[in-house]
Amino acid sequence: MEIAPQVLLSASDVPDHFPSAKLALVTIRRNEFNPTSRIKSLNYLDNIFALREAVAKGADEALLLNTQGHIAEGTISNIFFIKNNALYTPRINDGCLPGVMRAHVLQTAQKIGLHTHEISMGVGIIQTCNEAFLTNSLVGIRPVHQIDGLQIPDQIWTEKLRANL
Repeated sequence: MEIAPQVLLSASDVPDHFPSAKLALVTIRRNEFNPTSRIKSLNYLDNIFALREAVAKGADEALLLNTQGHIAEGTISNIFFIKNNALYTPRINDGCLPGVMRAHVLQTAQKIGLHTHEISMGVGIIQTCNEAFLTNSLVGIRPVHQIDGLQIPDQIWTEKLRANL
């Protein structure tokens, strides 16, 4: 029996701006020791479960922690925080995907005078940050306005980054 490959293609318009996101911390953990955490693949079952949990909490994106309790990423996005005019994002070793947009944002931030830090972060940064945003190649930069019920009102540096990408 011969197997013939099948191709399915779908196309749709992508909006210029996505609405700001509301995030929820979820119980699903990113395994930072698993080498596939740093590979873009179609293995998104954990992410689907995490997103379902976030939606059940009234959010539109999940914020995943790793097995050590450090912030890792969203289900389809990298996470950034701005605090005291500096940009913070999880280290790759914390289980986040080394995304193309993530790298671009880090370069752009340095060009516009925003100091960048790739560090392990606990959830305490949510209480002390001035701004937060998500990135991926499709969306670009998506501001975050709420994480687990806490309002994140500022978008000053987020908008500067968005304008300079």
